[in-house]
Amino acid sequence: MGERYKVICPCGYKAEAYYREKDNPYSSWGIWTFEGLKCSEKTVQKKMQMYLSEGLAFAGPVCPKCDRKVTEEDVKEEMS
Repeated sequence: MGERYKVICPCGYKAEAYYREKDNPYSSWGIWTFEGLKCSEKTVQKKMQMYLSEGLAFAGPVCPKCDRKVTEEDVKEEMS
């Protein structure tokens, strides 16, 4: 299981972001998934840990309501 975050655009639109790590005996991957946003890729991954800034840069998420690019400031605390 990974970490879930709220994504809240200044226009009021809400979406979610998920981060998880996939470990196996030979390698480790960091994986970000963006739900409810327009993205060039909904799920992005990288060997080793992937920071939020990297996930946003690779996926390019945009708010479907106002077409604003999602920033780190839009990603809020982890959801329980």
